[in-house]
Amino acid sequence: MEKIIREYFVKDKLDIDTIVNDFSGYIYTIIKNSINDFSKEDYEEIISDVFFTVWKNQERLEKDRIFTPYLAGITKVLIKEKKRKHNPVVNIDDYSDKLESEKAIDISFDLKEEVDFLEDKINKYSNTDLNIFRDYYYEDMSIRQISIKRKLSEVSVKSRLYRIRKKLKKDLKEGGYDNGK
Repeated sequence: MEKIIREYFVKDKLDIDTIVNDFSGYIYTIIKNSINDFSKEDYEEIISDVFFTVWKNQERLEKDRIFTPYLAGITKVLIKEKKRKHNPVVNIDDYSDKLESEKAIDISFDLKEEVDFLEDKINKYSNTDLNIFRDYYYEDMSIRQISIKRKLSEVSVKSRLYRIRKKLKKDLKEGGYDNGK
């Protein structure tokens, strides 16, 4: 399901009906893998909000990018917001997370150059590493789920993720994107 955003535009308008048909199950899976105590209405609300956000920001979409990471990012932000609403405990960290989540989409556009650099590096990884990376960071799968899906030991998945992160940090530093972390 690695379709490019451009494929969902018809006469410079986003074909939201096709997007809903193609990606509702994908978004549902992300939500289900993130949390199990949401009601059916919560699932439907998050799914609707994801598609509304995409529709509302269609002029800002980078049409040559793959759609699924963009949808996964929006879904994860909305899940965090929904979790926060369900959480009756209020603390200062909730407010800082809220501020960050509201800026998440804008920040991703501001950091386009860094993201493009990273995607270029990641796409050069072996298929196995690329799939593990996507499963863990975009599909929000656990190490155990990945090991079963990819027929690898959990230790192998953990060590591959460690090496991928280490390599990404090195690539960022070499690319001039070292932010001291």
